[in-house]
Amino acid sequence: YSNYLNFHSTAYGTSDLAQIMESTVDRIVSLSLTGLASGRVYKDLLPFLINKTFPCVVVSLLNATDTVVTATNERSDSGYAIRCDIVMRVSQQDPDSLVGTYLDWREKIVDAFQNKSLPGADMVFKTTITPQESFSQEREGAQLFVSPFIIRAYVRR
Repeated sequence: YSNYLNFHSTAYGTSDLAQIMESTVDRIVSLSLTGLASGRVYKDLLPFLINKTFPCVVVSLLNATDTVVTATNERSDSGYAIRCDIVMRVSQQDPDSLVGTYLDWREKIVDAFQNKSLPGADMVFKTTITPQESFSQEREGAQLFVSPFIIRAYVRR
């Protein structure tokens, strides 16, 4: 995978969130999404769409409060939020050409994170994924289709 902002879990320590980010990228890479070339799963601190080759998947930190749910009298569950964006260039000649690829990627990513553990981040006992509203964005003269998701990784403390 690529890392435009040079974000490695070792560069940012071994915090739970750094390990969760690393494991999220690894999980997406392991899906071998059809049409997603090697090196096009980007890990950034923010979901920037600059210096990217499309189509791609961008995994970034979500500027949102982590959820805390009381699990027992002595423990609580923390849900770390990660943003995942599927980004595809829309062809003016054939705007529907990305639909099949997009639906395949979406289904595989949702299946990989819905009520699953997260290999490589042993502290995570469950992940959930929530699709957000898709949108279109113009970037560098191209029309991009962006489909964001919120992945929440739950850790028991």
